[in-house]
Amino acid sequence: MQDPNYKRLFSFPRMVEDLLRGFLPGQWLAEVDFSTLDKLPAEHVSDELLKRHGDCVWRLRRRGQWLRQGVEQGLEHERALLRRQAASRFGAETAERLSGVLARIPDPEDLAEVGEWLVRCETGSEFLDRVDPASDGAARRGDGGSSISSGD
Repeated sequence: MQDPNYKRLFSFPRMVEDLLRGFLPGQWLAEVDFSTLDKLPAEHVSDELLKRHGDCVWRLRRRGQWLRQGVEQGLEHERALLRRQAASRFGAETAERLSGVLARIPDPEDLAEVGEWLVRCETGSEFLDRVDPASDGAARRGDGGSSISSGD
């Protein structure tokens, strides 16, 4: 949403609910729990390594399962952006290795953290060690676990 007025308008759960009620078929409306509308983070790092705010992204429950409106498309966009940035900063080999790692990261906040490491790490090797728990770096750290959830 390029227009700040629309972005602000659809930042309110009630407006999103009204929009969905106007477009969803009756069968879906009966299965959706609007009390679960949850706004998700929509930040990403630009090609210039600047933090950007994307469109409003919401999720809600339908029949007890989360519907993530626009999230999957947004995640793929974020992954592609991270690959381009890694290629620009560390080279094509690092970007290629990063692709497999990114495909296993479903959480937008974890992808944002990968973007932070892209800026902070000095070398492609350091970067990959940081983001890929299966890399040799995890073994050298001795933790064998995911760096993403470690919070360090």
